[in-house]
Amino acid sequence: MQLNQVGRVLYKYPVFAWPAYIYSTFTFRILTSPYSTESADGLTFIIAPKSSPSPTDSFGSYLGIMDPAQDGRAADQLAVEFDTYKNTFDFDGNHVSIDTKSVIHPIQVRSLNDTGIDLKSGRDIKVLIVLDGSTKSIRVHIGYASDPIDGLTFIMAPDSSPSPSDSYGSYLGIMDPAQDGHAGGQLAVEFDTYKNTGDLDANHIAVVTKSVIHPIEARSLNDTGIDLKSGRDIKVLIVLDGRTKSIRVHVGYAFDPIGETFLEVPIDIPNTLPSFIYVGFTASTGLLTERHQILNWNLASFPINK
Repeated sequence: MQLNQVGRVLYKYPVFAWPAYIYSTFTFRILTSPYSTESADGLTFIIAPKSSPSPTDSFGSYLGIMDPAQDGRAADQLAVEFDTYKNTFDFDGNHVSIDTKSVIHPIQVRSLNDTGIDLKSGRDIKVLIVLDGSTKSIRVHIGYASDPIDGLTFIMAPDSSPSPSDSYGSYLGIMDPAQDGHAGGQLAVEFDTYKNTGDLDANHIAVVTKSVIHPIEARSLNDTGIDLKSGRDIKVLIVLDGRTKSIRVHVGYAFDPIGETFLEVPIDIPNTLPSFIYVGFTASTGLLTERHQILNWNLASFPINK
């Protein structure tokens, strides 16, 4: 492995960028040198205005995007960094950032240290990048290629419409990003197997009404001994109680006693759900996949006196 090297590989045809919806997935692996205790510097996914190679002086912290003389003045490009070394200006040595005009001053950066993902682990890492012309945003999803994602829900909905097409991944088929915070007339119980941004962890249950990003209640299963990704049959009891105006969730492995209430959440039912609802399940995959199986289901509804 040589020092101060740089390289760039590009798809040979130009791609329509605006207005458009660009969706790209790829898997990469970073291997550290057996002759060094440290490694550097990382790689990027780049969207560039032309097919020129990386500038010769763009090695090291500039990751083949631009050279020091261009930093702060580069134009017409967008890069997602997967950075493995903490240079003087860097956040840390294990982060993802978004660059446009400057590498030293990215427009957004986030450490991977709180996700359990290590870019230098030598494991296969899978990435989904969406450049969305309708929302004028870029979204980055990342995870180990061998990990499952994202989960399933039990949902009470105002109509029988299918899940929105853009509700994959962290939205679990409940709503799409544009609806988050504004969704109405529905109530869902999440069984979430992946720690997305804002999630409690990768093994939790949450109760969702208007927002997936901000559930009204969430609790980890880690202190119960139950692992949603264990492959074991898991049984659930959900009670929406019109008398106490609450929802109760019980959960356990199928051959164990279901036990006490795991989660109980007050719900203003008349202002959350219509009088008649459609009940069922949603599930999603995203950057990675898993299989969701409903093994049996019982449902009952009993009117009560007001």
